[in-house]
Amino acid sequence: MAVNNKPLYTLEENAEAWGFDAERTAEAAPQQPVSSYYEGSVRALKLMALILVLVIFTIGPNVGYVLVFLSHLSQQQKVVSEMAVVLAKTAIGTLLVPRVARKAVDLIIFHGALTFVRFRLRMVIATALSSFTLVVLPVSIVLVTEPRCLYYIFEPQLSVSTDVQNSYCSVTDSKSDICSEYVATTYSSTYTPGFAYDGEVCVSAVLSVYGPVFVGVVLLIATLPAGMEFFVVPWLAPRCFSNAESSTMARTGLAFLRAVTWNVWPTLADAGVLPPNFSLGVAKLDFLAQRVVERAFVQVIATFIIALTFGIAVPVVGGACAVAAFVQRLHHRHVLGQIVGLGRLEQPAVVPNLMGCTEIPASSAVVIVVTVILVWVCGIVGYLEPAVIGCVLLIGLCVAYAACGIAVWWQKSRSKAPVQHQDRAQSTASSDTSQGMLMESLLAEDEITEESETQ
Repeated sequence: MAVNNKPLYTLEENAEAWGFDAERTAEAAPQQPVSSYYEGSVRALKLMALILVLVIFTIGPNVGYVLVFLSHLSQQQKVVSEMAVVLAKTAIGTLLVPRVARKAVDLIIFHGALTFVRFRLRMVIATALSSFTLVVLPVSIVLVTEPRCLYYIFEPQLSVSTDVQNSYCSVTDSKSDICSEYVATTYSSTYTPGFAYDGEVCVSAVLSVYGPVFVGVVLLIATLPAGMEFFVVPWLAPRCFSNAESSTMARTGLAFLRAVTWNVWPTLADAGVLPPNFSLGVAKLDFLAQRVVERAFVQVIATFIIALTFGIAVPVVGGACAVAAFVQRLHHRHVLGQIVGLGRLEQPAVVPNLMGCTEIPASSAVVIVVTVILVWVCGIVGYLEPAVIGCVLLIGLCVAYAACGIAVWWQKSRSKAPVQHQDRAQSTASSDTSQGMLMESLLAEDEITEESETQ
């Protein structure tokens, strides 16, 4: 494979553009409390504004889609609105939610927090935001706008008037006792329908509105990033890099790829456009690997939430979730393998250190369980007896906690695999070590040592 000997493009050395410097500087700084109430208030207001912006961006497409779906517009217009909301929800899930979670952690934790502490807090926030934007908010919008749900609580039904005719005999033959003349009197009956919630009917309404949307959202969230990193980056990144010195468009394209994907550097190395003495740096390799793992967890959690809420009721959505989970696993193993391969270019060769970013925190599981139970309650209230509802919720809660406990136990058992890791400064890898062995070492990352914490 030919190797390009020209100097490395200088713009790519600017780590500030892809978020590396800011995060590592914050982690390395000494821990500092809020210096004043004013600073704390400003940070709180910024955090509230950040969440509010996400909510507004989420509410707009969902409300517009539901109103179009419930209107008398043509089927073609409804299909267009469905495609638009699918694209909007995909962009929210893949771009906005991770960035808002990362920015929120920067506002909550100022300085000094270790990598895995910030990672776990980001995962909890991302799980809550995914639950809210993907499930809670759309279901709430349908609940208050769909006549088969809670619409008539906020908009009382109009009274219904019906004319009823009552015929009676006015003249009777005295001899035969037979009525000879009838008279009809008209009465007006007015009735105001009362509100009665039926969970089964409301669930049918929610599924009819959002069932097709979730099929597209689940598949796009999984296949769009995978398609970018499997096909677009290998084709576009080397071309942009080769022309970055002379073309502003190429530099812009390269910056865009680096902002939305995480395998630009490995792809450039595989394409042979990097100089022979290229070194990304151990810390940046660790950063790339951690971001890939974080994105994988966020995507899988979103798929899991949809599978437990809509997937169990709509087989097509459940099947889409299964396909999406397979694509996500294959995609992120591939990218992690590329990053591990990039580590072999370092002198000496290294394996990226996840620095404790290997487990989904228990708080994320609690958020998922609460979201799923709330959706289930909407479906069974008014359909089952209260005692049966209580039993179903209790059994579901026990099963959910048992599943989370088994998942945590399995994850910890894997993290304690007999793989030894030395200090980063002393770790070496022989040239004949296969990428498969490196991958297994990466996936079997053990507990963080004191040396890695100081990094």
